[in-house]
Amino acid sequence: LMTPKQVALSAWALGRTLVNEEEAWNALGATIRARTADFALADLAMVAWSFAVVDRASPPEVVAVKSAVRKKLMGHHMEGVSSHDLCMLFKAVAKLTPEDRRFHEWVLLLMLEGMANKTTPYAAQGLSSIWGTLAALRWRPEDEALEVLCEESRLLRLDHTFNQDMAAELARALLTLHINDGRPAYQVVDYVARKGLSLRADTLLTLAEFFAARDVSHDVAWKRLGVRAQQRGVDLRMS
Repeated sequence: LMTPKQVALSAWALGRTLVNEEEAWNALGATIRARTADFALADLAMVAWSFAVVDRASPPEVVAVKSAVRKKLMGHHMEGVSSHDLCMLFKAVAKLTPEDRRFHEWVLLLMLEGMANKTTPYAAQGLSSIWGTLAALRWRPEDEALEVLCEESRLLRLDHTFNQDMAAELARALLTLHINDGRPAYQVVDYVARKGLSLRADTLLTLAEFFAARDVSHDVAWKRLGVRAQQRGVDLRMS
């Protein structure tokens, strides 16, 4: 009999390799539905991510995972809860059940409380994932929630893991959600000023569109974009 961790790792492996073998997923799904109470939050996050990657939005399985997450977090202290697990759940459930705004709001509130109270640290990957998920849902949170998220994003540039994909994801989210706040926007501009000469063609185009839309006036960053555009122009799509 597989342990919950082994089930979660098996689901992750199938998702990581994009295997959509119906019999294997049915077996894993049956085990997950029967034993969700035994799964740790990290295991549930891994399972949700796996479902989302292969677009397996089976209602009984997704409902079981969401119900187990609620039971584990509802009314409990958030100290020690991994921000990585929460961000993974937020993104996965948003893809699996984009219409379940009540669950999305609850998870976002948990994350924002951790940010505001400084009890849960958020790395660049998690923050950019939150921004990207909000954009995918086309959900602009209330001003109070945005204030917390923008403030938490203020020092993204100091995180050495903040890369061009995260910068592009943040830029797209700010444009999609019509958020014009200097704190997250500066993280994008600063990244281009420092790392603009290493941009891929796809992220270069996204970031250039952001600079143009927001009338960015940072000379060094614009020069980086110009030089990189000349270097990679052959890879840019014509529009």
